[in-house]
Amino acid sequence: MVIWRGAVTRFPFEKQRAGLAGVVERYPNRAGFLIVIEPSAKPPSDELRRESTQMLAGHGQRLRCAGIVVEGERFGAAITRGVLSGMVLLMLHRKANISFFATARLAATWMKGYVEIASVDALASTVEDIRARILPQETTR
Repeated sequence: MVIWRGAVTRFPFEKQRAGLAGVVERYPNRAGFLIVIEPSAKPPSDELRRESTQMLAGHGQRLRCAGIVVEGERFGAAITRGVLSGMVLLMLHRKANISFFATARLAATWMKGYVEIASVDALASTVEDIRARILPQETTR
């Protein structure tokens, strides 16, 4: 699980890549990836976008699914979903099922069809617990 808040930069991207690789290695053909993109998240560079698609596609069928939660309302969330949908369309040889959702609960419900999730409620609650522990982004005035 990854929660994106603020800028998508190289350091946290590499932590995400390593974490996903570790999960897929431990649970081949049974791994799922939940990505939560908060409204404050800034889009990655073109380079990191390309690397994101390679990261997901590179695991082949060992990664069963990726549920991508795009939080926010109206125009901003629609633009983010559009950009991400375009990235997924470019993944011609992907094996993982990828879909977009408005909430972690909806994503977990969908992911349960591909990977073992003991409790959708528990997973959604875990997202909120983790989110509460992430330091808020500094605000500029």
